[in-house]
Amino acid sequence: MLWPALSVHCDGELTPDQLQQVIDTLHLDRVPLTEGPGARMSIAHGFRDGSDGIRLVLDLGHRAEIGWVFMLLSEDELATDETVEEYRAQLRALVKRFGLRIISVDPPMTADEVFVMPDPGPQAPEFGAGNYWDFPEQLDHMWLHLQLRNNAPDEVKAVKLRELMRFQVWQAAPEHLRRQVEEFLDRVGPAR
Repeated sequence: MLWPALSVHCDGELTPDQLQQVIDTLHLDRVPLTEGPGARMSIAHGFRDGSDGIRLVLDLGHRAEIGWVFMLLSEDELATDETVEEYRAQLRALVKRFGLRIISVDPPMTADEVFVMPDPGPQAPEFGAGNYWDFPEQLDHMWLHLQLRNNAPDEVKAVKLRELMRFQVWQAAPEHLRRQVEEFLDRVGPAR
């Protein structure tokens, strides 16, 4: 079984030569992955052994409408945090080198790795129930609903909270939760 460990979603153009350079740099075979997450958009992948002995798959996927996706998967057991961070650094450097723009990284570790929905504007339809709060009433229980792990860095949590606060549904949040969020954001500091 393949377990997702890291995904880097980005957009931008690659010429055929640049695409081949990316594939060569990552030591991938230009053969699509046939199973696991991302298999439908896979264009190249490669197997490797992590420094912790866990078998890894690095995959490159592409779809015109969503861009490029670099995905690190582990076979049969979860990759270690150290392995994930090693590949995060490698993939971020590669994205920068080829002039691509990061849209999101999962799991995010810095504010710039968090996907933030564009401001919907005042005329946009509201997601959820509008004036009905159907989320947890304690900040500690909100992270999963914001698609974050409990141990995500505070700056990542702050980005997702600020995003939630832009929507009308936030007006229906319980007052004690709103205070908890304000205190959390004050402690973290201003958005970067």
